[in-house]
Amino acid sequence: MEIDEIDWPELPISCPHCGNHGQAGGEWEENGWTPFRLIEEVVQSWQFTPVERGDGLSLIADAAAGTDPLTNLQIECGQCFELFSLPEKTKVQFE
Repeated sequence: MEIDEIDWPELPISCPHCGNHGQAGGEWEENGWTPFRLIEEVVQSWQFTPVERGDGLSLIADAAAGTDPLTNLQIECGQCFELFSLPEKTKVQFE
């Protein structure tokens, strides 16, 4: 299915900040291709070894000692650019 074929107002996605529901002719059309975007903020951490060098400091990150990333998926409104939570019982599938 193409983005322009989606009947956005029929979906349970509505921006709590500005009321955007993906209506045709909305202000979001001036801002981008779609009324909403999926945003993922990822926090990843690694242990590292600091090494002083003549020209500064190097941090040698241990990729094997990295943590599993913590992710925070949210929806960004294409009209006001505010973030909000996914609707209840929403599953995200990356293809």
